[in-house]
Amino acid sequence: MVYTIKNQCIEDNTVSYEDGAAKLFLYTKGTEGKPSQNLIDMLKYIEKSGEG
Repeated sequence: MVYTIKNQCIEDNTVSYEDGAAKLFLYTKGTEGKPSQNLIDMLKYIEKSGEG
């Protein structure tokens, strides 16, 4: 599962702050969405690298 978060103006939530920055939250055990095979492979790698 992936969530992409972008900045937004607090005082007026219709105004986006386009600085090009994005934050990604990746869940290795997520079940929602349809991630690409490359992302699936990377998440499996991340999960396995934390073992042991």
